[in-house]
Amino acid sequence: MFEINKRDGLARLGKIKTSHGVLETPTLLPVVNPKILTLSMQELAECGAQGIITNSYIIYK
Repeated sequence: MFEINKRDGLARLGKIKTSHGVLETPTLLPVVNPKILTLSMQELAECGAQGIITNSYIIYK
């Protein structure tokens, strides 16, 4: 579910609620290959990442 907190023209600040927690938007969601760990979870958190994205093609490959 996406909740809008503030608007300015076409820009929006909000929250995305998932079963794993809440993401403040806008947010950084890096795309990662779970087989090649370039950054640790701690390093991603230090960069301000609130989550990560991958896809089944990367995992299958």
